[in-house]
Amino acid sequence: MENFKRIDMYKCVWCGKLFRTTNRHHCKFRPSYENCFSCEYCTGVAKRARDVQDEDDYPDKIMTCSVKEGVPIRVIAEKDWQLHCPKWKLAADYQGKQSYIRRTMVLRWNEKEDIPFSAPEDDDGDDLPF
Repeated sequence: MENFKRIDMYKCVWCGKLFRTTNRHHCKFRPSYENCFSCEYCTGVAKRARDVQDEDDYPDKIMTCSVKEGVPIRVIAEKDWQLHCPKWKLAADYQGKQSYIRRTMVLRWNEKEDIPFSAPEDDDGDDLPF
């Protein structure tokens, strides 16, 4: 073990990524930032029409909201993820990135129309796979 260098690391409680202790990050999923990721009213990410050719990291993405107009992700990123939205409300049972993904996927699933399912009919009528 004397040939190895000790590296201290920590796991972010909000996003689950591993980081060296000297490289602490400011997690966008942290509820104290009061941004869309931890908000009860956030319905996910949507693309917007591109009028101007942007060269930034988030050119055509908007955080959609059920209470107010959507916020471009670029705006939130420029504020170091600390939006402090006046309409912000902490989502019920929010625990970070996984609960944000779960909540938005459920919202998307509920928006889709129910597609009727019909099983394929067999030629010979038996249930055997061969």
